[in-house]
Amino acid sequence: ISYFPKCIDTYYEPFCGSCSVLFQLLYSDIKVNNYVCSDINKELIDYFNLVKNKPNSIYNEYKYRWNHLTSFNNVKNKQNHYNEIRNNYNKTKNIYDFIFLTRTSVNGLIRYNSKGEFNAPFHLTRNGIQPERFKQIILQWSKIINNNNVKFICQDYKLIKPKKENYVFLDPPYGYEKQYQMIR
Repeated sequence: ISYFPKCIDTYYEPFCGSCSVLFQLLYSDIKVNNYVCSDINKELIDYFNLVKNKPNSIYNEYKYRWNHLTSFNNVKNKQNHYNEIRNNYNKTKNIYDFIFLTRTSVNGLIRYNSKGEFNAPFHLTRNGIQPERFKQIILQWSKIINNNNVKFICQDYKLIKPKKENYVFLDPPYGYEKQYQMIR
């Protein structure tokens, strides 16, 4: 952020992922008129749009799944429960299952196999973030992205058409490195 210009008309982040750079920018003294964050991972964009528009639904759904997970008294049953939710997500693409999985998988990994199925494993030594703490984080995010009218869209980075007064922050995932080098 310290290398960013002090005034930006439109800020683009085409590989937004966890939006950690956006988060820092929103709390900085840099003046930005418009924010557009995108990614080709539809679930990530759906997640951020839910944070923006329906943060309490995330909390309620996560709490329901988390309470069920923590009702089991052994790791094997917890792992089985996690795997059931993961299997359901891979069939239905339920966004609330996705959110639960990202908060209870090993290190919060979002990982897919060659069939496009979410395959990050359950974190065996912890139950994921506690619902009340997660709610605080979601509400903080919701407030700041709404106060700044951040727009989240699912699209390929090649569709961004910035102007000279815009700023594009590129942090492509490993699979894009070769493609990105070709457009530089």
